[in-house]
Amino acid sequence: MLKYVVLLSLNCILLTNLAPALRELGLALDKLANLLDKLKDLLKEILKIFK
Repeated sequence: MLKYVVLLSLNCILLTNLAPALRELGLALDKLANLLDKLKDLLKEILKIFK
């Protein structure tokens, strides 16, 4: 039983410490997705020029 309490405590500590980092990662991934979407639109426009 003590093993599970220790594991639960460690999980809580890790999640508390990781939450801000995961939030920042989510924001960075959102920015990357927006950038890739803009790049896709730009490539579509470039392909229209060469058609």
